[in-house]
Amino acid sequence: MSGQKYLAIGLVVAVGVFNGYYTFNQAFVDEKQKRDGTYMSSTLQPGTTKTEPQPQPADRSKPEGDNGAPRK
Repeated sequence: MSGQKYLAIGLVVAVGVFNGYYTFNQAFVDEKQKRDGTYMSSTLQPGTTKTEPQPQPADRSKPEGDNGAPRK
């Protein structure tokens, strides 16, 4: 094999390894933290909880007049 083939194969392998690391890095970090007992979900920020109250949708069951009062 010539040197150009080795270079091309090396570049393909290097890009593949980098792509795998970049793609799966967060999963590797999460698994390591779970094993170490220091896992914190990436969807939660410190000081927040999962059960934060959600805003309730407006009640549209009653038609309202122009001034916001219910129609008679």
